[in-house]
Amino acid sequence: MRYLTVAFLLLACGIARAQTIPSSPTAEFGTPYEIRILNDGEVIEISGSFSWAVPQNLSVVLTRVPNLKTVWLDSPGGLVLAALRVKDMIRARGAGTHVQKLCASACTLAFLGGTERTIAPGARLGFHQASAPNVRPAQLDPVMRRAYQLSDVPAPFIDHVLATPPQSLWVPSMAELASAGILAGGVSKNTR
Repeated sequence: MRYLTVAFLLLACGIARAQTIPSSPTAEFGTPYEIRILNDGEVIEISGSFSWAVPQNLSVVLTRVPNLKTVWLDSPGGLVLAALRVKDMIRARGAGTHVQKLCASACTLAFLGGTERTIAPGARLGFHQASAPNVRPAQLDPVMRRAYQLSDVPAPFIDHVLATPPQSLWVPSMAELASAGILAGGVSKNTR
């Protein structure tokens, strides 16, 4: 019921419809990452691309923050397996996830690890098919489908994600995110 209320309020306020915009694969993999501890260890912020080193370094950072409540994500994407490992770590800690600006591509998998999942007004979650060098997206689709299914994402939403080519980015509306259960906590006014 809470999700329906959020969806209705967002629609009533005229918040944007879904859109598909061009994506830049080089931005997805070429942005250096950073992991920061904020708010006396209650928040960890992961920004930049999800590289192989992100889960390894996050596991070290997690040993220093016993009171973690939320992981803030600001990423154009990166490696799917790295994002899935981060998702598992977030879920194991029982932490929430929050997006202040942008969480796209593989980042959306990490976002789904949150027990409470919120985004700031104006923030965007962007989805598309996975891609890898010398691998057709259709070969990666079963991996992505299973990853989203394990997070209880409905089949029609997953179908839309997998129908969005890797060079594009589908940015669902707040109502679409709420009705698909992607947001578990809705729109947040959390700011730095």
